[in-house]
Amino acid sequence: IEYVNKVPDDYVEFSSDLNFAYSGAHDDGPVFKAEVMEDKWDMYVYGERLYISRSWTGKLCFVAHCEFKSDHVEIHRISADSEFVSGDLRHAGRVVDFLIKSHMSNMVVPHPLPARLREEPADEIAAYSFEMFGRRGLFGSFDETIGILGEQG
Repeated sequence: IEYVNKVPDDYVEFSSDLNFAYSGAHDDGPVFKAEVMEDKWDMYVYGERLYISRSWTGKLCFVAHCEFKSDHVEIHRISADSEFVSGDLRHAGRVVDFLIKSHMSNMVVPHPLPARLREEPADEIAAYSFEMFGRRGLFGSFDETIGILGEQG
């Protein structure tokens, strides 16, 4: 695949403390592929990295550097396209957390909203939510979203 051993253009790298339950075995390749236009992301695992790209443009946006354990996966470092950081590295980590939960685990959880939208009207926030997360962006939050687990969708 074209993403292996690459990072996003104009990227920033930061540490994270994301952890997810995991079966302990995986094959390299796609772990989520967009089925319809309202799915905005594709996700692939190759080696110890999770590559997250925009589904319709193929633009690589995030690379999560993973450590696969027998019952969980730890993500200690993320490379993110600066466009998706919104001046807030913690927000970018929340986006990766949401994408893993909503797309790979099919959980219904709140998606993160960047602080820059806090004073915007509801229609602007809704437009951002759909543009970023499509049909999986059901509801957003300005509060901390890491650690929130949802029901399987």
